[in-house]
Amino acid sequence: MIGKLLSLTFIVAAGALAGAQTNFVPASISQDVGVSADGGYFEEKTWELVYHDHVVVTNSRSRLTCERLTIHMPTEGVAGNQVTNAVAETNVNLFILYHGETNHISSDKGTYEYSEVSGVTNQTLTFAGHVLDATPKFSFTCEPLIWDNISSNLILGSNYHMVIVGGTNGAPFSLPK
Repeated sequence: MIGKLLSLTFIVAAGALAGAQTNFVPASISQDVGVSADGGYFEEKTWELVYHDHVVVTNSRSRLTCERLTIHMPTEGVAGNQVTNAVAETNVNLFILYHGETNHISSDKGTYEYSEVSGVTNQTLTFAGHVLDATPKFSFTCEPLIWDNISSNLILGSNYHMVIVGGTNGAPFSLPK
């Protein structure tokens, strides 16, 4: 479920801004989205929608903030009108409400990729550059952090380090590297 929420924030941002509809969003999760930024533009030659400076994308369970959000729009006539790529850059922060707790992922860059091969669709999210994932119960760092939706795998890159809260008297303790 956490992977779906991660994907949802990029999908909602990309889909809502693009006017596209996806069949991925679970019915139980609101598709309402709010977007604010100091500026933005549409680049017709590359079919990119770009928001910049103090970008904030929200829905009922998540909030994405960054300095630049680039959404690669499908060109006219593409079946399904599916956004294939969205990139959040600089001071990327993703807050997700999951089972009543807030999960916070921060990084330099976050990328959403949609692909379809032989009729099978997949969505991946990649966070890179000083990745930190923090929850009330644990936090970890790694480089990169990848969510692969088709396999429901969270792939932790190199230099993985985790701190778990709940040791002696609730004090944090660290797993060896």
